[in-house]
Amino acid sequence: LGPSHMPADQSGDTYGIVYIYKPKPGYEVYRISAHSNVRTVLSFIAAHPQTGGNPAYNHQALAVTPSFLVVPEQPVAIANGFNWTQIRDGWVPDGKTYFHVLDKQTGKQLATYEAPPFFTWHHANAWENLTHVVVDLTWYPNTDSINLFIDPSSYPARHFTGKLMRVTMPNPHGSASTAVTLTPLGTDEYSSYEFFVPNNDDVALRATRYYWGLCSKSGVWNALVKVDTVKNSTISWAPQESDWVMDPPMFVPAQRNQDPASDAGWVLVLCVAPEGNHLVILDAAKLSELATIKLPVTALATMGLHNYFSGFPTSV
Repeated sequence: LGPSHMPADQSGDTYGIVYIYKPKPGYEVYRISAHSNVRTVLSFIAAHPQTGGNPAYNHQALAVTPSFLVVPEQPVAIANGFNWTQIRDGWVPDGKTYFHVLDKQTGKQLATYEAPPFFTWHHANAWENLTHVVVDLTWYPNTDSINLFIDPSSYPARHFTGKLMRVTMPNPHGSASTAVTLTPLGTDEYSSYEFFVPNNDDVALRATRYYWGLCSKSGVWNALVKVDTVKNSTISWAPQESDWVMDPPMFVPAQRNQDPASDAGWVLVLCVAPEGNHLVILDAAKLSELATIKLPVTALATMGLHNYFSGFPTSV
């Protein structure tokens, strides 16, 4: 078993983890080379005892920066065999969330940092500087959001009542501190923040100012929000049609190697509607609608496009 998402860096190398149960519970961290397609095991991380002899559930494997791999270990057990009810009920409310920081090239474990308990589905971005490593992710106080998969007929955003959170931890090469800080990003005007994408396609390399994601006021994902992490402010866009439900957005930058403080470009969002589906193209800076394309396909499942746009590779 392994997580649902495996990140790739600018080179095209892919990173992931596998849950290990015997002889010792933990996580096998690996890299798949973009050039040779060879899978190399980099490290084994032993599971914390708080999950009762099982590894911890992890939806998005790990976060990647230029120098580090950051493996989050949240207080929720996953038994050997995949069952959403079991995972939800495996929540350890008095546990901790641990961030294991590994050398990206060698897999050497450099540090483990402790944070209060929380649950996360998706990472938005990660980067480093000389003193800190930062991971922006969606944050939940517990595993209640898993109820969506236990009762698929319910409205997704009624369960996904998360926040966009910045987790800042020391750079193990530049600080002797072990303190981890959690800082909410954006405002509480909207609920159900999820599926955030950053404002550059070098998603594993640079700090970003802006994020685009889904939000809601009514229990369904029917609005798009843009978060300015410098001003800690938000603006939003919603279709005029009240019965349209939105898939996660994708940001397409206006140019390659764009300034990470720039929001120039376009946001693409799939809107699912009873009469058909539409691809809406928005100006990323203003969230103003530029075009709506009716797609020649019938209803598609929501959450189908929670991916990054990438300019890589440039040829096939």
